[in-house]
Amino acid sequence: GEKMRQNWANMSPEKRALRGARIGAANRRIAASRTPEERHAQGALIQAGKDRARRERGEG
Repeated sequence: GEKMRQNWANMSPEKRALRGARIGAANRRIAASRTPEERHAQGALIQAGKDRARRERGEG
């Protein structure tokens, strides 16, 4: 969300790298435990969300 982005913006680069690594590790762990079907479903979900956001902003 917006708050997260603001936190991120005024965070020191070192702290940002640490948090980025932690998030990346978590994401990889989650991704590794998914079956290809689940992965596909997740991708479709994300894409649907992006499409909706784009529509709400009135682009395409």
